[in-house]
Amino acid sequence: MNTMQMYLEKDKERFLNNLAKTLNKPAAVKEIRNELDRVLYSYNEQDLSDRVKEAASFMIQSVKPAFAAAEADGEATVFSREEVNGKKAEDKRSVFFGIFLFLGLLASLASLGYIYIAYVQFAKDYYPWILFGGVLLGSLFLLLAGIFSKKKPAKERRQYYAEMHIDSEKIYQSVFATVLVIDKQLEELQIKESIAVKKQFEESGSGVDDSEIELYAQLLESAYADMENPLSQEFVSQLKYFLHKHHIEVVNCTQDTKGYFDFMPSETVATIRPALLLEGTLLKKGLASGGE
Repeated sequence: MNTMQMYLEKDKERFLNNLAKTLNKPAAVKEIRNELDRVLYSYNEQDLSDRVKEAASFMIQSVKPAFAAAEADGEATVFSREEVNGKKAEDKRSVFFGIFLFLGLLASLASLGYIYIAYVQFAKDYYPWILFGGVLLGSLFLLLAGIFSKKKPAKERRQYYAEMHIDSEKIYQSVFATVLVIDKQLEELQIKESIAVKKQFEESGSGVDDSEIELYAQLLESAYADMENPLSQEFVSQLKYFLHKHHIEVVNCTQDTKGYFDFMPSETVATIRPALLLEGTLLKKGLASGGE
């Protein structure tokens, strides 16, 4: 029989990947609850008693709300951005730069225009002081424009953004610890249930006692050792039918039933002695080779 821990470990990589994609704690809590539902569904798909299945469902539903307060925060990344009125900050020149540049160019062009009109076009005498005054004034304006040409730093508004990352591994360890506790409680419940069923079966007088169970287990082990013999195959078939009439099932070792078996080291996987179950409750553990 598989435990919840085994199903969680099988799904570990997918669970961690999904947690890594979550952007905040509420999303992580939702993913935890979905994972617990998947584990519960897989666990209850096994051949278990209704009492164990109901207990497993109740325990999972009970622990779900607790993860809303669980520690899930990991590393934080802080970002900053400089803005001016919602746009990226840029250095700007003084407004006087444009004014003096315009006046300087205007005075220079006026001086050149005066020469052209008064001397070249009409070949008349002109007043030098007008020309020199225009050139001097233009030079002065251009000098002032040069002084104000230096860019002034823009007034910045620095904004900070903090991004909190979810610690997927920390969450997994919390879920794993919770599942271990649930598995332990379910194991104790199954043991109590097994004892109660055995006691009830013995009191009814219609079952088999422990010595008979040991005998049947030994007979099955002997027959399984020689299953190539048709007589052994026929014997196992008849014994299974007999035990079935007494509500006892003979179970071979599979991936889903390996919890009912003790294992011996071996390179090959095989059932040496089948397990005996009474209405889903273990009566006698089986023995198999090639276990993990």
